[in-house]
Amino acid sequence: MSTPSLEDPLVSEVLQGQPVAKVTVVGVPYPKAAQVFRVLAAADVQLDMITQRASVLGGDRCELAFTVDPTQGGKTVTALYDARAAIGFTRTVYDDQVGKVSLLGSGVRSYPGMTAVFCETLAAADVRIDIMSTSERTLSVLCPVHEVAAALAALRRAFHLDVALAEAG
Repeated sequence: MSTPSLEDPLVSEVLQGQPVAKVTVVGVPYPKAAQVFRVLAAADVQLDMITQRASVLGGDRCELAFTVDPTQGGKTVTALYDARAAIGFTRTVYDDQVGKVSLLGSGVRSYPGMTAVFCETLAAADVRIDIMSTSERTLSVLCPVHEVAAALAALRRAFHLDVALAEAG
């Protein structure tokens, strides 16, 4: 089997996601990280892109970052503020100046070079990747909202979707 090239129809669309906000919970004690998600579930907050990593504070702490619909930002921050003492995390950071860009297609996960091309394309366009997530048919990134248009244009060019758009229009 030959390695697919960017000319193959592996990628069908590059899309701007719905508006999102990123919430970062800093200094969460590892044993209590799951409690953050329980608090948010009880507040009926719907989460999207989620990451967990070791905290810059070190020790037995982690940082959780996730996206929410900006209309849920107030109740997300309130729920976390109310649970801060019980969970023992340090602080919450809310950022509504982020955007989500997604690559959709049948070859997103099956082509090993897809993530490399995706990231190289964004780097060449000076787009900063904040969070990345993948699924069987989707590769998505969170980036500064003012870089979304550049990300969309660069990815459409790289995957030859700008030609398809021009021909359709």
